[in-house]
Amino acid sequence: MKKEDQANRFASDWLIPPAAYHQFRPRTGHFSEAEVKEFALEIGIAPGIVVERLQHDKRLEIKNLNGLKQRLVWVEDARPKQ
Repeated sequence: MKKEDQANRFASDWLIPPAAYHQFRPRTGHFSEAEVKEFALEIGIAPGIVVERLQHDKRLEIKNLNGLKQRLVWVEDARPKQ
């Protein structure tokens, strides 16, 4: 396994405990917004992280439940450099 793959797996398992994910995952191929929110609340993470994981694992279409993701905008530091 490549180091990048190992790092991705570690991050995935750190954010979403494998046992909890495997219990959640076998549900039908359709995940409702309510199911994702409930699962995220149970394990203490943002629903968007669950959506990203399901999409990455091809358990949820990329176009579905994107409204649960939070978008971040990075603003460049405009302060003068000293």
